[in-house]
Amino acid sequence: MIIVFAGTKDGRDHVKKLIDNDEKVIVCTAISYGASLYPKHENIIKKYYHPMDIDEMKKIIEQHNPKYIVDATHPYAINVSENIKIAAKFQNVEVKRLDRESLLYKYKSDVITVESYDEAAKRFESIDGNILLTTGSRNLEWFKDIKNKEKLIARVLPMKEVIEKCENLGFLPNQILALQGPFSQKMNEVIYDDYDIKCLVTKDSGKIGGMEEKIIPAIEKDIIVIIIKRKDNK
Repeated sequence: MIIVFAGTKDGRDHVKKLIDNDEKVIVCTAISYGASLYPKHENIIKKYYHPMDIDEMKKIIEQHNPKYIVDATHPYAINVSENIKIAAKFQNVEVKRLDRESLLYKYKSDVITVESYDEAAKRFESIDGNILLTTGSRNLEWFKDIKNKEKLIARVLPMKEVIEKCENLGFLPNQILALQGPFSQKMNEVIYDDYDIKCLVTKDSGKIGGMEEKIIPAIEKDIIVIIIKRKDNK
């Protein structure tokens, strides 16, 4: 038995490899939609699909007694990864981290890198034009009080709770772009043109997260690119 904490495409790909090798798998995701993307398979024994604290992680690990745990959570889910490590240590179970390659080194000379969402928000105030946020809905709070908030366009998942969160933070309908990615380079080009984007804000989400498809056309169009670094990017 192997427990996989995931929710991203690379996590799903890894689960497929495990079940194809006849491993029994427990899948843990933060939301039900993430769990729904996994196929019905006799080797996927159980799916958990809600945020977990350390105590619940410990209970699940104790209950299923896995050979090891795979942490395939998003590179920016630092707190979740730390909780997995703590819970696994209590049960003396090995954690194998599934890392995404950083692509920041390829574009460092063409983009602005920042250490935090707060630093990114401060950069916005000097930008004249529309700003596309592609950092997800979980950190939109950092941007709700900036001076030129009317210039922000948030590209988020088309889910009821996500749309409601955007509205509660004061984003108007014309500032919410509800689409599921990753997107092709052509799709990003269309969005940049149609929304007259002057600044792109993204994460270092790697190839599988569609990072290059976002950055390449933005650079070609002289759009300012702000990348929020991973905690392990020095």
